[in-house]
Amino acid sequence: MNVSVFQNRRKALMELFDEQTAILIPAAKEQIRNRDVEYAFRQNSDFYYLTGFDEPDAMLLLLPGHAEAETVLFVREKDPEKEVWTGIRAGAEGAVEIAGVDDAYELDEFDEQALRLMENRQTLAFDWGEDDELDAWVFDAVKTLRGRVRQGVNAPVRIEFVQPILHEQRLIKSDEEIEILREACRITVEGHKAAMRSAMNATYEYQIQAALESQFMSEGSPRVAFNSIVASGGNACVLHYTTNRDVIAENDLILVDAGAEFEYLSGDVTHCFPARGRFSDKQKQVYECVLAAQKAAIQTVKPGVAYNEVHLAAVRVLCRGLIDMGLLDGTVETVMNTESYRQYYMHNTGHWLGMDVHDVGQYKQSGEWRKLEPNMVLTVEPGLYIPEWNIGVRIEDDVRVTPEGYEILTLGLPRTVAEIEGFMNHESSSR
Repeated sequence: MNVSVFQNRRKALMELFDEQTAILIPAAKEQIRNRDVEYAFRQNSDFYYLTGFDEPDAMLLLLPGHAEAETVLFVREKDPEKEVWTGIRAGAEGAVEIAGVDDAYELDEFDEQALRLMENRQTLAFDWGEDDELDAWVFDAVKTLRGRVRQGVNAPVRIEFVQPILHEQRLIKSDEEIEILREACRITVEGHKAAMRSAMNATYEYQIQAALESQFMSEGSPRVAFNSIVASGGNACVLHYTTNRDVIAENDLILVDAGAEFEYLSGDVTHCFPARGRFSDKQKQVYECVLAAQKAAIQTVKPGVAYNEVHLAAVRVLCRGLIDMGLLDGTVETVMNTESYRQYYMHNTGHWLGMDVHDVGQYKQSGEWRKLEPNMVLTVEPGLYIPEWNIGVRIEDDVRVTPEGYEILTLGLPRTVAEIEGFMNHESSSR
């Protein structure tokens, strides 16, 4: 994205604070996986949202109305020896260009320059409890500034959390974000198609995972949005199954829940298909019930609808199906009111989607389910999990709220039983 996008985001955030506030947003840190090996680095979403800067250990300081600089980055120093091993660093000069901030310093200047810039700010806005080192620094900084009272310096007297305000800003997606989400969703769909193609000849779940994630990368995704789930048979009844090591039985139904990340925005799709291209009667019955529930839920999406109405629309259809399949007794209303359906459907029907796969933003406001607004993006993913039948089905798409209704961002997968069987058997015969 153009640097002006990040500048505008910072400006919008600062407008929500007064000119007596200093705002601190830390970058992510590199994490050791084992001994000398780090986990693959992925920037903190809040920090990246405001900077577009992709290096660890940095710090963003926002100072609304400051005469010298309103936006300041502190970054790792240039170090030719370390850069030989781990790559070129932007340094302070590069950080100004990349993020479009007013000024930047190396991290070894943080104590001195941040304290100087924060003088006489009454409020310090940062997310206490997220980072022990930052908590300790803030405690010492306030103590130091209090010690300068005889020099005419005032120290902050209030702490305010940033995330509740920033996360509401992130919840409504810009036009630029929607375009990137469309690409993340397109890549995600292509990966799921590759998973289906691989299934007919796969012995192990991880072979399907390999085909899926290889397609993500070949389409331009640098990483998965979350750990991929490839669950065959009864494993699909474990909601966050990520072992992906079991042998796939001939008659298994396979559940794949996976998403590609593209330019820091995430796709998230769940798809189910039979291992050898044909649904059994029970698999078909469960699958078609979940698909009908998903369609009913998606059709409720439009501005002004309370978030939980999407879930209730799906639950009503699932309850009818559970009764028709002989798994529950009673009327739909009784099953819904007693929540007896939760033994087979124990999660909600979706979540916000964006930079984080379970994206930020409140689901309730003042104790009431919030109303959907244009350019919110949510997943719609009802499911049924029946261990005694060795069947777990979840069907998930990514849906944008439009001014008139909804847009499904993850179109393109075969979804009906006939479409899935046709796709898998055609792909198999064409090899």
